[in-house]
Amino acid sequence: MKKVIYITLLLILNFSIFSQESFTYVEDEILIKVEKPFKDKNLKNGIITTDQEWFNKHSTKYKCFELEPIFLDSEGEMQKFYK
Repeated sequence: MKKVIYITLLLILNFSIFSQESFTYVEDEILIKVEKPFKDKNLKNGIITTDQEWFNKHSTKYKCFELEPIFLDSEGEMQKFYK
């Protein structure tokens, strides 16, 4: 397990130091990965609500008005990423 963590950290460090790409900060936007993909998504009073209560609490607190999958027509782990 330690070996996996070490290799992962090494890859992250290597990527961040030697990457030629620059990442752009987008104000008022976050990317998330959830344990289970959202099954239901609604707009209630301008705020996104889903079938997952934990998300609804954050959505209400931070006034989330948009929730879109990052990878369209995806399966497996890729279904869990949202913007």
